[in-house]
Amino acid sequence: LVQVLYYALAIIFMPTKWNKLKSTLSCFALTTATVVSVMFWGLYFYDKEVLMAKETFDIMPVWLMHVTHSLVGVTAILDVIISRPKPVPVMRSLSLVVLYYLGYVVLTEYLIAKEKYYVYPLIKMFSDVARYQFYGVVFIGILLVFLVSVFTIKFSSMESKRKSKKDKSRNKKPQQHQKPSQQAQKHSTVTNANAKNKKKPNKQE
Repeated sequence: LVQVLYYALAIIFMPTKWNKLKSTLSCFALTTATVVSVMFWGLYFYDKEVLMAKETFDIMPVWLMHVTHSLVGVTAILDVIISRPKPVPVMRSLSLVVLYYLGYVVLTEYLIAKEKYYVYPLIKMFSDVARYQFYGVVFIGILLVFLVSVFTIKFSSMESKRKSKKDKSRNKKPQQHQKPSQQAQKHSTVTNANAKNKKKPNKQE
């Protein structure tokens, strides 16, 4: 859902010059998609029943798991490579990531307190203290992924600047080669004009 919302906003903001906003959204999408992919498949290969009941996995097709938990990370990386956003405003992007994570934690705790519903069987295995410790560990992991996302976008932006500078220098070189030839043409026209002017008095004599 987050990825769908991001690409919808990206299409809307694409023609605009709101580069900081586009970079913020790109960093947010890359961070959340990477966390989802890494956590899901890490827990899946460790013990998939901590994510969902075995009956649910039997019903769910494999391609759906890849679309919802693998493709999101790949598309987020491709988006950074293709769109090459500007360097990320760190504090604004970090605030958005933290708010999203805290909102998810609040929703999870609300469902546990009011509905006695656990989003994942893994959370049900923890005590109250262990659950909050788990949130803390996940938060540290999110911060690390966020920093990697910031540097990835920064590196991508630097590469795009280098390519643009190379293209500009290549375009300038042909123009520099053309200038001497233009000066030579002007010089030849001037000499021809002087030669004609010298010939005219001879005809009058």
